[in-house]
Amino acid sequence: YYYPTMCFSASASFVASAVLTGIGIYALHKQKGTSQWPLAIIPFIFAIQQAIEGFLWLSLTKWENTGAVVLSSIFLFFAFFFWPSYMPWVAAKLETNPARKKLHTQIWYIGLTFGSALYLFFLLKPVSAYVNGNSICYSYYPYLGTDFNTLPWLVVPYVGFTVLTGIVSKNRVFKLFSVLAGTLMLIAWYFHHETFTST
Repeated sequence: YYYPTMCFSASASFVASAVLTGIGIYALHKQKGTSQWPLAIIPFIFAIQQAIEGFLWLSLTKWENTGAVVLSSIFLFFAFFFWPSYMPWVAAKLETNPARKKLHTQIWYIGLTFGSALYLFFLLKPVSAYVNGNSICYSYYPYLGTDFNTLPWLVVPYVGFTVLTGIVSKNRVFKLFSVLAGTLMLIAWYFHHETFTST
């Protein structure tokens, strides 16, 4: 049985956070119009998530269980609630066609419901995080009876809300970002599917 893994070290996560912050500053500088800011701040949000991952690593290596539980819950907030909810909202904000904007808004409502239910489940039944070699692992097995990554009824809608909503967007930058994110997700799934949670 395989557990989802993420992160190679605390320093790697903090470096990634710093790089993403720089990209975010550049994106905000280049963004045009108020409708673009939800897309421009995505690197900043990823930077926060990477920093949390770094602190989680430090907490686990120091055997600070309380801190690890809190940080794991925050990480899962981003992974399971925020991204399935936020990405459809970005698509709706960027859309200029009224009919398509309405469609993306409806998808956002569904994504918000999906993300809320998913996060609430893991919040009520905390997922254990622990260091395994050079990785931090999440164990879902006690609650799902299997790995999150092996359940199509969870993975398919998750990918739909986080990736496909951007791919079908008319905004070229958002579309390109979503295609890149989807490609990296597929690569992670194919070569090392247990890292899917951290993608």
